[in-house]
Amino acid sequence: MTEVAQKSAPVPTEACSQRQYFIAGCLAAAVLLVATYRQAIVDLWNIWTTNQDYSHGMLVFPFAVYLAWRMRRSLKGLSPAPSLAGIGVLALALALRIASVRYYLGSMERLSLVVAIWGLVLLMCGWRITRLMRGPLAFLILMIPPPNQVAQAISLPLQRATAVGSAAVLQVMGWEAISEGNIIRLYGQDLEVAAACNGLRMVFAIVTLGCATAYLARRPKWERALVAASSVPIGVAANVIRIVATGIIAQVFVGLVSVTKVHDIAGWLMMPLALLMIWWVQGVLRSVMVERGPLG
Repeated sequence: MTEVAQKSAPVPTEACSQRQYFIAGCLAAAVLLVATYRQAIVDLWNIWTTNQDYSHGMLVFPFAVYLAWRMRRSLKGLSPAPSLAGIGVLALALALRIASVRYYLGSMERLSLVVAIWGLVLLMCGWRITRLMRGPLAFLILMIPPPNQVAQAISLPLQRATAVGSAAVLQVMGWEAISEGNIIRLYGQDLEVAAACNGLRMVFAIVTLGCATAYLARRPKWERALVAASSVPIGVAANVIRIVATGIIAQVFVGLVSVTKVHDIAGWLMMPLALLMIWWVQGVLRSVMVERGPLG
């Protein structure tokens, strides 16, 4: 009678131990990052929840995590190879943060948070994994509101352009409309394109949507870049459509409906419309370029 050797319980291999150490290191780095940038994260959350122009920002980080999760098969066979170059990127993040404190630039400190995330990924994972993750990492920039000076410089011209464009569309459709500054004078009533209606919020939100849609598309890099770039005029056009629709309803149902409510409802409807327009741009490019180029 032969003895059946009992198999001993599998001993964790060196690779498993290294993976456990790596995960523990990543968790410790994430905790340290949150503790270091706690105030900047709180400020970002307050901006996202109180300023409607940047409310889309709270969705950027979860979506970036989703993009990274989608790449799990590409990353499965790669082993982290920490790079000391990450220390240089972290030093840049520290320099940005020091400058933000010295010159009272909150936007620079928030940008420093994104740069610090890049530095940690490079330090912990190395160049190869960082290059593969460049899409989700770059997408994080969209959660950072621009400096107030930049937003104000864009706001007023965009506000006036929206008024002029909306009045022109109304005229083409046969309505009596004249733009004077940010006021659209209709028959018997005026429609003001207020600062909150300048389209900045819609442009930022649709640009984020366009970049996400372009990244998910399995198309050549140049084609995805065109789709992402088209989100800017699409955002402006969507805001003009909202103002035009509000003006027409205000004229047809004068005194029967609230212009403010119509304006708000139209704003929500513009997002799916913008998504359809982005898909249309993708369809046009796909029909023009039948042969697929190398994917990036």
